[in-house]
Parts: sequence; C-alpha cells; structure tokens
Amino acid sequence: MPVLGMRGKACVVELVDTRDLKSLGPKGPCRFESGRGHQLSFNSPGMIMTWSPLSEAELLDMVNDAWLRMSVAQQRLWEVIRIEPEKWSLSPWGDLGGGFWAVGLIGREVVWYNDIEDGFNTSTWRRYGQIEGYWCNQDRLEWTIQNVIREIESGQCPPYRLGPPQPSKL
Repeated sequence: MPVLGMRGKACVVELVDTRDLKSLGPKGPCRFESGRGHQLSFNSPGMIMTWSPLSEAELLDMVNDAWLRMSVAQQRLWEVIRIEPEKWSLSPWGDLGGGFWAVGLIGREVVWYNDIEDGFNTSTWRRYGQIEGYWCNQDRLEWTIQNVIREIESGQCPPYRLGPPQPSKL
C-alpha cells in the first residue's frame, strides 16, 4: 500500500520565468490547484501569513489518494522507496512546523512534502533527518515519483524546481 524518496545529485535551474508557472493576482501567487497551504490575513497593517502544519493523517490521505492516480510503474517504484512518514528538519523554513514530512528515500535523495507551499519535492540529504535544499514545487506525489523514474531512466533532472523566497532588491 502507499506511503514515500529520490536521487544522488541535485539539479537546479538558475533562472526561470515563473510567470508561466504561477499567475499573480491581487492576492499574490495562485496555485495550480487549490490546497490547504497558507492564507493571507488582512487584519493588520500589511499581510500576515497564517499557517498550520499538516497532520500525519492528512498526509496519509494525500498519499493514499496519489496511489490511486499512479501508473503501475509509479506504484512499483513507490513501494520500493516509501518510508513511514517522519518529520525532517529544514531550517529556517520548517522550524515553525517542527520540520517537513519525509515520505520516501532513494540513495541520498528524500521525497518530502512542503506543507507551506502544498506540494511534494525531492532534495538531497547528508545527515539522516535533515533535508539539504528547500524547494517549493506544488507537485502531486505521482508527478514527483515520475520525475524520479525519468531521472533513473535518462539521467534528466526534473523539468523545473522552484526555490526559496529571495530578499527583495528594493
């Protein structure tokens, strides 16, 4: 049955025109799909992000739903790399929620869920329990697993990876 891992080298796109990936509206970036993620509150001067970490039960529901959408090849790989969900650290982004949910391992890659951005990602790890790179892709689990399959078969990196927030240059 379902639950979550990845590869040995990190591939990074240095510059991406994200206007095609996320549309901007009056309330900020829009998601590809609606999700729980973060909400903006206008109760005080300026916007304040309100957010609560995803529970393990909510995560397992997402993983089980993804299992039903996976191809046979994706399911087979998933069964090999999945682990029982556990919180892994990624400071400073994961500190508030006690870390991010790791769901799979393949070599020195971890498959994890970014519950701030509402999507699955893969990153390298050197020390068990610590994610090395923050990504904010809003991918479904089956898309992430397909990226792992693509990299195993062809050596090609995921088509894009969206990185952490950058300081403003104003």
